[in-house]
Parts: sequence; C-alpha cells; structure tokens
Amino acid sequence: RAPKAPPTAVRGVPIAGAGVPAVGSGGAAVGSGGPAAARSTGDATSTGRSKAESSGKGKPKRGKPKSDQGGLRSSEQWELDHMDEAIQEAEAELQRRRAALADPSIATDHVETERRWQEAEEARKAVEALYARWEELEAKAAASS
Repeated sequence: RAPKAPPTAVRGVPIAGAGVPAVGSGGAAVGSGGPAAARSTGDATSTGRSKAESSGKGKPKRGKPKSDQGGLRSSEQWELDHMDEAIQEAEAELQRRRAALADPSIATDHVETERRWQEAEEARKAVEALYARWEELEAKAAASS
C-alpha cells in the first residue's frame, strides 16, 4: 500500500502550509466563504468529506467509549496508588484540628470554638470523601480484572 498523503484541510478549512489548497465544487478554496458557504452547496466534497463519509458508509465503527469500558485511566491509577498517603495526611490534619478544638484556652470563646469545630468538621468530611473515592477506585479496578 502506498502511504496516504497528508491532509490539506480539516473540516473544510485549509491547513496552512499544506501545499495544495482544498477546492470545493465551485472552484473556490474550501473555507474561503466560511463554514456556511461550504454547507450551502450541499455537495459532500465542499465540506472536505467524501460522499461515502457523508452518507455514513465507510465510517469505522467505534466501540464503547473508554470511560464505559471499565478499568482505570492512568490518572485514576496514579490517584489509587497514592491514596494511602493522601488519607494519612488528611487523618493527621483531622487530628490536628480536633486537638485545636480541645484546647482549654478557647473553652469560653464561643466564636473561636465554633470556628475550630467547623474546621474539624471540614477535615472529617475530607477524610470520608477520600475513603469513598478509594472504594470507588478499588471497585472500578476490580471490575476490569
């Protein structure tokens, strides 16, 4: 098989420096009249696609999108690999927030006590969210094996 020539237009718009301008059925360069001009002719070649591509024939069939195929993306695998560290850091932060909340010097200051309680609560929710995400990633990894 002979190698394919590089494309000269993408979606009917000429590629700069491609050498040969894409020409539509009217003889004008495709894209010179804007996208509406290419659509108005109704000719499949004016959009830079063959008639087979326009009719839907000859298109490669696609499988399920990658996200529906199960398994972990590389970013999710990295996240799973480092989840233990993230949970340990979040739990350490939660312990610091709880210790700050238990400080007797703020016992009579209801505003400061409330602020520290809110911070401790946010830290607790962060830990819970990390555990939930860990379970989600583990389930997704197990489903793919």
